[in-house]
Amino acid sequence: MKLLFIFFSLTFGALVWAQDDSQRCQTNPLRDKEYCRYFWSVCKNLGVRRLDGIKSCLEKSQSYEEGVKCFERSWLEDLFKK
Repeated sequence: MKLLFIFFSLTFGALVWAQDDSQRCQTNPLRDKEYCRYFWSVCKNLGVRRLDGIKSCLEKSQSYEEGVKCFERSWLEDLFKK
């Protein structure tokens, strides 16, 4: 019961913090930093590549079981393969 209370307290605190105007993306002090843009583009490209891989795997799958396997492979495995 105590853990449940802590979980809900942390969740509520995170929601309140996220709603604060000073925490919005428009006021992010790191927005204009070069390394921030670089890591954002790397993360975005990896995500898009992963979604494209899942899409092509689903298009090739012939059954539900094969389609489920498209989601089981870790994105880290894909990253280290390349």
